[in-house]
Amino acid sequence: MRPGLFATLSFIGLLLYWIDSERQSAKASSWMFIALSIAAALGATLSLANGNLVWPLLVVAALFLRLRRSVVLSLAITGALSIALYLYHYVSRQAEANAGSFSENPLRCLQFVAVYLGTVWVHANPVVAGIFGIAGGAAACALVLRSRLYVRTRQAFSIQLVLTLLFCIGTGFATALGRSNFGLSYAFFSRYQTVVLVFWCCLGLMLLGFAAGIERTQIPFVVVQVCLLAIMVRGAYLAQYQIREARRHGFQLRVASMALFTGVNDWKQFYLGVGVKPDYLLRDVPYPQENRLSIYYGDT
Repeated sequence: MRPGLFATLSFIGLLLYWIDSERQSAKASSWMFIALSIAAALGATLSLANGNLVWPLLVVAALFLRLRRSVVLSLAITGALSIALYLYHYVSRQAEANAGSFSENPLRCLQFVAVYLGTVWVHANPVVAGIFGIAGGAAACALVLRSRLYVRTRQAFSIQLVLTLLFCIGTGFATALGRSNFGLSYAFFSRYQTVVLVFWCCLGLMLLGFAAGIERTQIPFVVVQVCLLAIMVRGAYLAQYQIREARRHGFQLRVASMALFTGVNDWKQFYLGVGVKPDYLLRDVPYPQENRLSIYYGDT
């Protein structure tokens, strides 16, 4: 997940600057960490649309950490220019089909986000996934509200986890804006679960740290081991569904590719295999065909 990698690196750069600037406020080399943060945020923006979420998180974090005004302005200006360039002539067919979904039915978008966050715990059950998602989201919000404590006690790792949690939740909302009209089943797509897994990993680490910090309370190490074992067993059980879906999707792609290659306009198969409207797919076929790319590569 490239946006997640770049987002994490960007947050780390900002927090390293915060730590270093507190030690020696006049140290010029501290700006190398801001340069790292900006470069990583640009990488996230150029990877996927959700990479644009990094910029507002960086600006809010810089204000919350009371960093220099020059740092805040650097992040804000660079972020505004980056987002503007990304959105310039930006076109998404599926997003257009879902345009205005939040204003028309905000509850459906919120349901999509709840299911989105809970998909890693169940298979094709929106109700149960929604319950897990609501519980996870509520726990995340409670931990985010403790951010002032993390800043006061200089817990840089906890702040890093908070920023990552917010990035994952923001990605869920961005996905809902572009997909909620297509039904809750879209929240179960395996490519979305890479973000959700990071969300639950950060949430688990924060809850574990919170529990360990409570006075007169110690979590036995064996309890942690049992919980981790239960998570792994549950993950191994759910893996069979993802493997089956991957094989099915691969088969549908091969059939759709053969239909394109032979010139058979199998409209239903195009939609099942590629997941886009057939006319949108056929409109782009001439380019790889003329340049012998993808399925048209090599001698025919």
